[in-house]
Amino acid sequence: MEYTIFGLLILVILYLYFRINEMQSRLDYFISQIAKHAEWTEKINDDLRLLIAEGKYVEAVKTARVVFGMSLLEAKQYVDRL
Repeated sequence: MEYTIFGLLILVILYLYFRINEMQSRLDYFISQIAKHAEWTEKINDDLRLLIAEGKYVEAVKTARVVFGMSLLEAKQYVDRL
């Protein structure tokens, strides 16, 4: 009886260990995707700031709408915050 409980306990521990490793791998993947998105977003923001500096405010709003899928009001507010 004791060996059965001990064996089951070892199986449960191994199962949990592998599940935790799998979740850690997924978490690492999602974190890398978020980092890539942040870099991409910052690149777009730099482009929008350049358009604003060149006096192309309307084009900056239009670009924000297209790239981020925003409404006109959302894009205007986004560009205003830059």
